[in-house]
Amino acid sequence: YDMNAQSVSVNVTDDGNAVFAWSSYIPNRWYNRASTELSESGTTLNTTGRDVQLCNADKKSDMYVSSYYPFSTPYYFTTSTNLGGVAKTSPIQIYYGRGLTIGEGNLRFHYSLGNLLVDGKSINFVTPSSSASHGNLDSLNSVLETEPFQISNNSKFMFTEICGFLDSAAAAVDLGDTGYVSYRAELVDNSTGKVIGTIRDATFNSRNTHCYTLQPYQLNTGGVGTKTVRVKFAVATNIDSPQVAFVNSYQYQNQIDSSSIQSVSLQQLDLIKDYVLAQNYPNPFNPTTTISYTIPEDGMVTLKVYDVLGREVATLVNEAQKVGRYEVNFDASRLASGVYFYRLAAGSHVITKKMLMLK
Repeated sequence: YDMNAQSVSVNVTDDGNAVFAWSSYIPNRWYNRASTELSESGTTLNTTGRDVQLCNADKKSDMYVSSYYPFSTPYYFTTSTNLGGVAKTSPIQIYYGRGLTIGEGNLRFHYSLGNLLVDGKSINFVTPSSSASHGNLDSLNSVLETEPFQISNNSKFMFTEICGFLDSAAAAVDLGDTGYVSYRAELVDNSTGKVIGTIRDATFNSRNTHCYTLQPYQLNTGGVGTKTVRVKFAVATNIDSPQVAFVNSYQYQNQIDSSSIQSVSLQQLDLIKDYVLAQNYPNPFNPTTTISYTIPEDGMVTLKVYDVLGREVATLVNEAQKVGRYEVNFDASRLASGVYFYRLAAGSHVITKKMLMLK
């Protein structure tokens, strides 16, 4: 609702109403607005800074916006008039979203990914650096990624996707015979930067346009393994000199209709085909090291450590596991320096490797 929004603050009242405040820039002037409904353009406040924060006064019945102007001396804070309302005292969960809006003429396309909830935890997006150029598609694509989070083969991975055109008929005309807008969302290994698989992708042209829609999804994470990942996505177009706006969204209540959730699987997933036991890292080590392995079938898995006499000194894994990639940390601080062997037994396969602990 405000293409020039720069800073957003959200608070919630005890009766469940959200209060939003944000700053916006017009040539040579900053102004601040506040609203209790996202569908409203908001009330213009008497504050004029770039950075805003909704906060409470000594009286809990009062709520104000504090605003900061950091560009030229004297730097200053200003405080709005009383917005009213009682702020919630109990913690609330915020659901985050991020995306881009692209426009040229009558064409307006929006894509955002949000409400990312993994095993009950809401996942936030990276903070844009000061070098991210507002209005530059390539620059803004670089900040369309989440913070790192943990995932496993049986994670509950939920998200929503909003995409489409404000006016599909106008978009078909403006795109012409060769124009297109596309997006791709990918799951990326945080440690290597390697793409694990594509979550969603689509290309729109004059023969394939639709109006804004919101669709919730659940991603099947089977075969991914236990690891730290990010979600990255990008928007592309061959439209000449498009206007681009960066979008951050915040929602304090997950209102997804569970009956409308679609299940999706990773495309081009780097499938696991073999039983693999990797060399521990680091090696030699003191006193901890990491052991990685992959299994291509569900089943019972054991991972044990033995000394040079064949005596078992540690059991690291002894359980049924699903297809996937796994990492286990081994702490040998109670053991003496020397050579040890670690053995993976899964299915009909047994693999043994040697490692060295030096204190």
